[in-house]
Amino acid sequence: MTDNVDALFTEASALHSSGADLHHAEVLYRRILAVQPRHANALHQLGALLTQLYGKEKDSEALRLVNAAVQLVPSCAKFRNSLGVIHQTGGRWREAADAFERANEKDPMNVSVMMNLARALRETGRQQRAAEVYGAVTKLQPDHPSASYRRGAILRTIRRNEEALVAFRQHLRVQPNHQASKFWIAAITGDVEAMSAAPPDMVAGLFDQYADHFDDHLVNKLQYRTPEALRDQLLSACQDRTASPSGSCSGSGIAAAAATAATAGTRSGTPRWRRCVDLGCGTGLMGPLLVPYCDALEGVDLSAGMVDQAAKRGCYNRLAVAELVSFLEAEAAHDKAADVGTPYDLLVAADVFVYIGDLAPVLAAAAAAAAPGAVLAFSTEALELAPTGKANRNLCHGAAAAAAAAAGGAASEPQQGPGEGPDPHLSVPAGCPGLRLQVTGRYAHTREYLERTGARCGWDLLSVEQSVIRYNGGEPIWGHLCVMRRREVLRTGERGSSSGGSGGAIAAVDALTAQ
Repeated sequence: MTDNVDALFTEASALHSSGADLHHAEVLYRRILAVQPRHANALHQLGALLTQLYGKEKDSEALRLVNAAVQLVPSCAKFRNSLGVIHQTGGRWREAADAFERANEKDPMNVSVMMNLARALRETGRQQRAAEVYGAVTKLQPDHPSASYRRGAILRTIRRNEEALVAFRQHLRVQPNHQASKFWIAAITGDVEAMSAAPPDMVAGLFDQYADHFDDHLVNKLQYRTPEALRDQLLSACQDRTASPSGSCSGSGIAAAAATAATAGTRSGTPRWRRCVDLGCGTGLMGPLLVPYCDALEGVDLSAGMVDQAAKRGCYNRLAVAELVSFLEAEAAHDKAADVGTPYDLLVAADVFVYIGDLAPVLAAAAAAAAPGAVLAFSTEALELAPTGKANRNLCHGAAAAAAAAAGGAASEPQQGPGEGPDPHLSVPAGCPGLRLQVTGRYAHTREYLERTGARCGWDLLSVEQSVIRYNGGEPIWGHLCVMRRREVLRTGERGSSSGGSGGAIAAVDALTAQ
């Protein structure tokens, strides 16, 4: 009988490890346990296989099996590591961390166990300890494909920026073309020229992981109110302008009166747009706010996970997963080819341009896809200095000064009163380009840059307002709420498309970089 059990286990293990037939491997493991219920390896392998095959569906059985194996062989690091994986799959991160810690004690040189432990520590908020474990991995295996990057990401979130910089540079030596490491190096050093936008793959990956609990974190924890504020700014900018037949903002007088008469369904004093696109729609927080003013609403985002959440709101006529510039250029080309296309007459980007430094490509692409007189409403973070220094820091002081400002001085400064914002008379020093890649990984822009770049790409500024767009670490983050109007005729150079640029979903990158 022992020979038969050994043969069955050898066959099952081969099927399991090769992935050739996992279901048959399950049958064989169960046959072994029917004969030898205390077969530790079969208990462990079956428990691990159930998690691999069924995830949470057979969580309790997998947990029982592997716990039994651990009880039989307490010194086995492999068994304890699998126990941690089962807890991790079930979302029990504290139990997972405990299991991985014990596995690490049994086998302190096992890199796979250490990587599992570091992730569990990170998920349970023990960031410093997680960074230490990732650091230990890089010492054991300097060419590990992700440990130095993950260590850098954690160090950045706990504001140990110089150490994070070292870690990201170490990772580039392992993976020279890793765009996320290049991006965070640029963010920490303030090198906006090195990265004109956040890498699309990085943004999509982060928000795919974040999609399920995005709304709760952003709205409740970060007090995010940009969609409502931007909607109000849009309507305010257009309320004194009668809606044209296409829904855009036009001037007053006889032409405006004629436009009003021609616009079906337009409420008095309230514009209505025929075709609207929510750029970087994320989970669709902006959608319900736009629906009352649009005949058709579309949404586009880099993150498939976010778009799946947006679809659940039921307010979008069409959703797409795409990078913004590519999407807009494709729409413009389609409308041109069709010759009877319906260009967008309202484009909205709530908290999207914070992931794009050089806005020229996306503004030019938006103009190409928009109807004459179309409206573009968007938000950015404000680069201008606040009187207290609590808003976004000065571009030209560099990363070291920004870190110093974040760490000290604020407590002794007078507190801002409610509603106070960046002083409109304060501006960044001469020579600054009007945009900055901040250590948070978000870009900030000046009003002057927005107006100048918009004009260069075919957009005239209708209104801009400074407002608190969210909170970070309890401090208000000031931004610009902008409404622009597309020129009736684009001049030479305003029609051309530009590569580069990046769309993205909305959120706080700080909460994601360690994913």
